[in-house]
Amino acid sequence: MPELFENFQRIDIQATRKQAMAEGRAEGRAQGRAEGRAEGLTTGRAQGRLEVLIELILPLIEKGCSITEFTPYLNIPISEIEMIYDAVNKCGDQRDIAEIMKYCSTPSQP
Repeated sequence: MPELFENFQRIDIQATRKQAMAEGRAEGRAQGRAEGRAEGLTTGRAQGRLEVLIELILPLIEKGCSITEFTPYLNIPISEIEMIYDAVNKCGDQRDIAEIMKYCSTPSQP
């Protein structure tokens, strides 16, 4: 029994605690970075998809086509087309894609 106590006394508790905390922080940072990257990729893809949809639909709206005319030819949910159509109308004469995207909520992933 005295040997166990002697071995316990040799352990530097503060150093062990610091080392464990450093390892925990490093692990937390790595996990946070991975989660952040994954979330960033998901958000970026959704925004890219929205931009492509706007680029696809905007010329049709500018030609005066109604939603019912071009929706059957696109494999896109009508709710997303309506969202873009409403955003284009809110922007008025300013047909900048970045401005239109401000009025759109991010569509769901396919």
